Amino acid sequence: MSVYGFVVGGPSGHYWHQFLEANIMPKRPTSRPAIVLKLLVDQLVFAPLSTILLFVYLESIKGTPDQIGLIIQTKLWPTLKANWVVWPLANFIAFRFLHQDMRILYANFIGILWCAYVSLVFYNQVPKMAAAQ
Repeated sequence: MSVYGFVVGGPSGHYWHQFLEANIMPKRPTSRPAIVLKLLVDQLVFAPLSTILLFVYLESIKGTPDQIGLIIQTKLWPTLKANWVVWPLANFIAFRFLHQDMRILYANFIGILWCAYVSLVFYNQVPKMAAAQ
């Protein structure tokens, strides 16, 4: 996972946040409408794409790239629903309170926890109680 974070996750997050800042209300970046729009665009565009990319990576390192389609079909929606519990709040804090230069460091910290969860889900290691919720 650290290779993924270093090669894909970190750089894509960096450029994604630059894109959001430059293109969504750049004159009022911390206004309520700007934050809401950034959250929507982030969660409806970046979240699905980055989740799919993570699944492609995980299946590839497992040596079963032929299973990528099935994994996306069966695990994308549950993973996105879990994503929408964590990342909107995390990104709200980042967009509202953190300077742009600090957001990626903050997101990387949250991302470590997120990737641990995704790995557990991906490899079906979530404890039964947590999976039932």
